[in-house]
Amino acid sequence: MASFVLAGCQSEAERLQAQSLYHLTQVEKVLERHAGRTDEALAELDRYLKENGDEIRETNARGREILKSMSPEDRQDFVRRSLENARPVRERIETLTRTFPNSPQIVNRLRELM
Repeated sequence: MASFVLAGCQSEAERLQAQSLYHLTQVEKVLERHAGRTDEALAELDRYLKENGDEIRETNARGREILKSMSPEDRQDFVRRSLENARPVRERIETLTRTFPNSPQIVNRLRELM
């Protein structure tokens, strides 16, 4: 029975991971559209957060709950795979962030989204 629960948790964890990656990709697109234009990027990020903030927070909270229920080995493996999957998008976001003259404002807003 434990393996059934674990499989269910991992399946939900993978779904939540996909949702998080989707939101990261959307943030990346916002930064691309408004590269170097801080006010425009912040305005669109604010709209995105207003429309999706609850889902993002719920996804993150549920993901933390599921990770706690995994064995240390499964958790470590899942986190490693998650980081690998998100790495290209996160690196692109970091690169795009540097195009903004007031990048600390962008970074602060991104913290609310990630």
